[in-house]
Amino acid sequence: MRVLERVTPTTPLFLFHFSRRLLYGVFYAAQPAALNQVPEAWCGKATGGPSKATASKKAGGSPYPAQLRVLRTGDIRVWTPPDGARYTQGAMSSELVDTLLRALRARGRSAREADLISQSSSSASSSASSSA
Repeated sequence: MRVLERVTPTTPLFLFHFSRRLLYGVFYAAQPAALNQVPEAWCGKATGGPSKATASKKAGGSPYPAQLRVLRTGDIRVWTPPDGARYTQGAMSSELVDTLLRALRARGRSAREADLISQSSSSASSSASSSA
């Protein structure tokens, strides 16, 4: 939980879709991170997690229990990193965050699929990498 406690409203957050190799951003925390804010988040056949009914009954809840609500402050961008780029979930160096921010601005495109995320706030897993 230490990494989650370091995420502040000014921490840039990214969501990396590992199977499609797409980086989405930038998001910011709308409120502090917590465990299982939405127990059924990331459940179901698409993620390989438990069904929503099973997740809500289990004490463990979501297969990705570390969650935070995010705030959209503008257009969400998506970018396909070079094939050699490797990312892991969790904290990133400030240099890598700066590199990703520049790449999203310069080479990213508008992520129309991100329009499903409300302009105010929504829930995202902490597998969104951050500089914290």
